[in-house]
Amino acid sequence: MGTLSKIKELCEIRKVAISRLEKDCGFSNASIKALRTEDVPFDRVVKIAKYFGVPLEYFSGESSDAGMILSQEEKDLIFAYRNKSDDAKDVIAASLGVKRQDTGLRSSSKAV
Repeated sequence: MGTLSKIKELCEIRKVAISRLEKDCGFSNASIKALRTEDVPFDRVVKIAKYFGVPLEYFSGESSDAGMILSQEEKDLIFAYRNKSDDAKDVIAASLGVKRQDTGLRSSSKAV
């Protein structure tokens, strides 16, 4: 999958319109849509990578799963969640409407 296809994929996954991406990155209207080849200027790839919080390696093919690329905020949230007690995790999951899996390894020794 080429760079342009990956940009479109990121937009779809993150639910960002290409026109919004262009505006937020300071590109002219329809500049991304107008690209007919897979050759996207490197400076634009850098801006787009920063915008989505993904490594440049994603566009080179070294990282293939855009759904698993996390922003720093998402990484911080996951880290904070992992350090919560099981009771706190239950509350968080319930507030998000997510059912927690019972792994049988529950412990209440961690602080909330």
